[in-house]
This record gives sequence, structure tokens and C-alpha cells, in this order.
Amino acid sequence: SDTSSMFRNCTGLTEWTVELPSGLTTASYMFSGCTGLTEWTVELPSGLSDASYMFYGCTGLTEWTVELPSGLSNA
Repeated sequence: SDTSSMFRNCTGLTEWTVELPSGLTTASYMFSGCTGLTEWTVELPSGLSDASYMFYGCTGLTEWTVELPSGLSNA
């Protein structure tokens, strides 16, 4: 499964928890270009193999927790 660019260029989202489903393999560019995201928790599934550029170009991200799976080969 692929969620590439799912939240790309989003702005001003507050207090979110994102639990990506098991079976997801690609999340590249998922949050790229986002600005002003506050109080987020992102849980990445263990089968994820590509999270490249996930936060590329982001600004103003505060109070974030990102739980990376063991074995992630491209982050």
C-alpha cells in the first residue's frame, strides 16, 4: 500500500494522531511541505520500508512524536 503525499502541503492542523495501517509499505513525501502543524503523534507500521522525504520542506512543526518501526530501511 502507498500513502505518498497524503498530507502534502497541509497547513495549521492541530492535535492529530495518525496511526498508519499495517501493510503500508510506502509513506514518502507524506507530510512534505507542511507548515504550522502542532501536537501530532505519528505511528508508522512495522512493514513500512520507504519513508523518504516524509517531512521534506516542513516548517513550524511543534510538539511532534514520531514512532519509527524497527527495520525501516529508507527514512
